[in-house]
Amino acid sequence: WWERMLGGDFREAGFVRRNALVSLARLPEPDEMIEETLMTALGDPYFEAQSAAATASGLLAAAFPATTRRRLAARAAELSSDQNFEVAVAATQALGRLSDDDGAVETLKTLHYHPNWRLRDAAVEAYLELYKRGVLIDRERIAGLLDDVLATCEDFRPRFPLKERLVEARKMCRPPPRESGASA
Repeated sequence: WWERMLGGDFREAGFVRRNALVSLARLPEPDEMIEETLMTALGDPYFEAQSAAATASGLLAAAFPATTRRRLAARAAELSSDQNFEVAVAATQALGRLSDDDGAVETLKTLHYHPNWRLRDAAVEAYLELYKRGVLIDRERIAGLLDDVLATCEDFRPRFPLKERLVEARKMCRPPPRESGASA
């Protein structure tokens, strides 16, 4: 415990674990050993390893069986409120790719007014992923959720990435246009 209090585990460098996890994300067909490695790594004491594990879990989500996705999604939901914003952002983004039910919405709603705009942006990205994957299908509900997200952000670029993603998401939620010759 004292090693963790000083910021590391001192047995092996955390960046080595992070790099190994980044490499796992590039594998085309994860097996059970990789699934368990990712589950374990989501509890790693080094924040970059946790973040890389969350990212890898999201990138490999489609290749996992449903039970693994549910386990990883549950852990990602927990990590979405992590004190380290990089872990929380990666976990929130992964949640959008891992979740197969709309239970993720309750987790995402807790981020609508988070002080860090990157977490709110990750929540919007997760909503978009859930919609694209057909997990969330009610456009009006999604539009209401998006309207509730605080859209301010600070960035050093003269653009507003969170606002841009919200505009993109709102366009996606609009009902398709009616054909001009259709009768009512």
